[in-house]
Amino acid sequence: ARGALDRLEVGHLADRPFDRLSSGQQQLVLIARLFVQDAPVCLLDEPLALLDPAHAQAVEAAIRALAAEGRVVIASTHHLPFAARADRVLAIGPDWMEIAAPAEALAPDRIRALFGVEVAGCPCCGQALS
Repeated sequence: ARGALDRLEVGHLADRPFDRLSSGQQQLVLIARLFVQDAPVCLLDEPLALLDPAHAQAVEAAIRALAAEGRVVIASTHHLPFAARADRVLAIGPDWMEIAAPAEALAPDRIRALFGVEVAGCPCCGQALS
C-alpha cells in the first residue's frame, strides 16, 4: 500500500488519519487505493477535482497506467482538457448521448449543447478554451 501512495507522492501521509488530510490529499489517497485493488473496472468521479496541476498530472499518468495494465477505466469529468486526452468520450446531454472520439464528442457545438457555453479552441488539439 505504501508503494501506491508513493506513486502519487503522498507516501509521507500514510500515518496520518484520513480525516486530517486536505481534500486534495484525500483524493490522492483514494486514487492510490486503486493500485492495491485488483478490480478489472475502475470508476472515477471527477478524479482531478481538488488537485493542484502537478498532482493532476500525476493522477492522469496513474490512470493511464491502470488502463495500460488492462483495466477498464471510466471517469466522469467536467475537465475538458482531461476528457480530450481520453480514448473515448461519452457525452450525455439532456435528451441525447454520444460515444465518440474526443475530437468529435468535444467539438465546440457539443460543448455548447452540453454546458451552454461558447468555447474558443478545441481541447483535442491543445488550443486553450475560453
